Amino acid sequence: MIDDQIERFLESLTKATASIQTPKFWPANPPQMDSYWCDIFAKNLINTKLIPAKLPNIDVLRNCLGNYLIIGLKVLCSEKMLTKEQSLLFLSRFFDAMKKKTNDDIFCSNLTNRIWSKEEVRKALRKIRFEEIDAKEVGYLHSILFAYCSSVCFDPYIAHGYYLHGPYDVREFFGESCLLVVREFYDFKEEVWSQKRMKRVITFSVYKNNSFKIDFWNHLTATQPLPSTLISFSTSNWDAFQRIEEYEQLTKEQVEIVKRMRQEEIIMKSAEINFSSFSKLFGKKKVAEMLRMVEGSVSKNKLKYWERFKTVDQDAKKLRIIFDPRKISFK
Repeated sequence: MIDDQIERFLESLTKATASIQTPKFWPANPPQMDSYWCDIFAKNLINTKLIPAKLPNIDVLRNCLGNYLIIGLKVLCSEKMLTKEQSLLFLSRFFDAMKKKTNDDIFCSNLTNRIWSKEEVRKALRKIRFEEIDAKEVGYLHSILFAYCSSVCFDPYIAHGYYLHGPYDVREFFGESCLLVVREFYDFKEEVWSQKRMKRVITFSVYKNNSFKIDFWNHLTATQPLPSTLISFSTSNWDAFQRIEEYEQLTKEQVEIVKRMRQEEIIMKSAEINFSSFSKLFGKKKVAEMLRMVEGSVSKNKLKYWERFKTVDQDAKKLRIIFDPRKISFK
C-alpha cells in the first residue's frame, strides 16, 4: 500500500515540477531556506497526533510533502534518529490524514483538486450571489491577490496563503458544460509580518465550454482562454475590487521589506511562514521553541545551504531519488 502511494506521489511531483518554467524562485530556492529546518519540522511533526481538524488544508500538506517533510525524514534517518521503517510508518499516517482533507486524490493524480463534496458545492452555490462581470477585472483581481500572497508567503510556499480547487460540475445551476473553479486567498500571514488584519477573499468563477487540469503544485491549465469562457462570478468579499490599489501598495511595500532582509533573516522568516500554518497542531509555545532551534541551525551552518542550492536540479530522475523516502541517500 505505502509503495503504491509513494509511486503516485513521485509521479505527480515530477510531472508537476517539470511544468515549472522558472530556474529561480523568489526570494530564494526552497532548499536554500528549508534545508536549515526540514529536520526540525519533521522531528516535531512525527511526535504529534495528526488530528485532521488541527491540520492545515490539503494544499499546504502537499506543499510541505513536496518541499521539506520527506527531506527532513531522510535527514533524521541518515543521522540514525529515525529508522526507515518508522519514517514510512509515519508517512502512512500522514497520507491517511491527507485523505481526510479532500474528496479527491491526495496527490492530484487525476489532475483535479475537488476538495468539496457534491453536497458542499450545492450548499455553497445556494448561499452566494453570482453576477456577470468583466473577465479582465476578475483576472486582474486574481493576479494582484496572487502577487500579494506570494510576497507574504514566498514563491515556494504560496500554498500557505492561496490555493484553488475544483473543477466542479455545476450544470445543475448553470447549464451543460459549466465548471466551477474556487480560488481561496485565505491567509495573508499578518501575524508573521505584523501587518494589519485583512479580510480573506474567496472567489467563485464559472466557466462554460472549457476544461481544466490542476496538478500537485496547484497549477491550473485550461484548454481555452479563461476570460472568453467566464460566464459568472462571485466572491466572499466584493470590496476586494475597490481595494485593488491597496493590495498593489501592500505588495510593493512587502517586496521592498524582503529585498532589505539579510539571507539569514529570509531563512528564519521562511520557517516562521511554514510553522505558522501548523500552529493549531503544534501550539504557539511549540512553534516558538522550534523557531529557536532554527536560529541555532542558521548560526551553526551559516550560509552553507544557501550557497549550495543557488541552483536546483529539476531532472525527474534525480527528483525521484531525492524525494523517495525508501532511499536514505539523496544520490
